Amino acid sequence: QTGIPCDPNDPNDYVSDTPQQRYPTWEECPNKGRDTCPNLPGNDPYTNVMDYALDSCIEEQPFTTGQLERMYYVWKLYREST
Repeated sequence: QTGIPCDPNDPNDYVSDTPQQRYPTWEECPNKGRDTCPNLPGNDPYTNVMDYALDSCIEEQPFTTGQLERMYYVWKLYREST
């Protein structure tokens, strides 16, 4: 996160479909449906590779659609022509 956790005005990772969470997942996988920011949409994205969770927590699709779109955009902007 970029600022204050669970703040609706925080840009988070600058990708609108990434749910905010109060703190990263440092250890074993939490129970499904953990929501440390209940005042904001979405559950904690601990199955997302952008969290610090163990690799065993990551699911088949480790990025949100918005994260994928942002990665492709940045890749095309800076690397595609090299």
